[in-house]
Amino acid sequence: MADEIKQIPGSGKLFCLGLPKTGTTSLYRALRALGYRAFHNPEPMWERLWNYEPFDGNWQATCHFGFWHFEYFERKWPNSRYIYLDREDRATWLESTSGQFLLPHVSARTEKQTKVRLYTFQGRGFDEQHFRSVYERHKHLVADFFGNLGSEQSLVWDLTKNPDWEILCRFLREPAYPDAPFPHENFNKPMRDEAQRVANDTGHPVIFTRTDDGNAG
Repeated sequence: MADEIKQIPGSGKLFCLGLPKTGTTSLYRALRALGYRAFHNPEPMWERLWNYEPFDGNWQATCHFGFWHFEYFERKWPNSRYIYLDREDRATWLESTSGQFLLPHVSARTEKQTKVRLYTFQGRGFDEQHFRSVYERHKHLVADFFGNLGSEQSLVWDLTKNPDWEILCRFLREPAYPDAPFPHENFNKPMRDEAQRVANDTGHPVIFTRTDDGNAG
C-alpha cells in the first residue's frame, strides 16, 4: 500500500526560491521528514521547465529548482506557497558558494547541471562581484513577486540563522513538530579544503572567473 502523500495548504505546490547555498538541501530534508513528496535539484524537471513542457505529477514541493520562474509557477499552480531563503550574511554566502565553484569536476557533474549553473548565475565560474549582483537582483524580483501574493502564500526565512521547526510548521499549518533536530546539510567544507589542498600543491588558487560572454574563463 502506497504511503499517503501530504498536501500543501491551499490548492497549489510549494516552491523554495532560495538560491544555491541558502539552505535548500536542509529545507528539502525537512519537507521530506514532514511527509511531503519533495524534490531537490530534479534533473528530469529542468529540461521540461526550460521548454515550458508539462511536468505535473504526484509531487508537492521543489527546492533548488526554477529560481527565476516563480511567476510561471504561480500561473500554472495558482495559490501555491513560496519560501524565499535569504542568507543575510552575504560574506558567508559568497564563501559557501565559491567553495562549490572551486572544483568544477565535483560540482558540475553533468551537462544538465552545467546548464543549471548557467541559468542560475549566468556563468559557470565564480566571480564575487557578479554573484553578489545576481543575489541582489534575484532578491528584489522575489520581493516584488511576494508583494502581489496573498499574505499566507509567502515566507522569507534565513534558515542558516534560525533553523527552527516552528517557523516551517506554522507556515505549512502542521499541527506538530518532529521530535528531532532540524536537518543541517553542509557539503562545502570538504570541497573548500580540497580546493585549498590543490592550491597549496600547485601554488595557484583554483578559481574560475566569469568572462564577458558569460562563460567561464
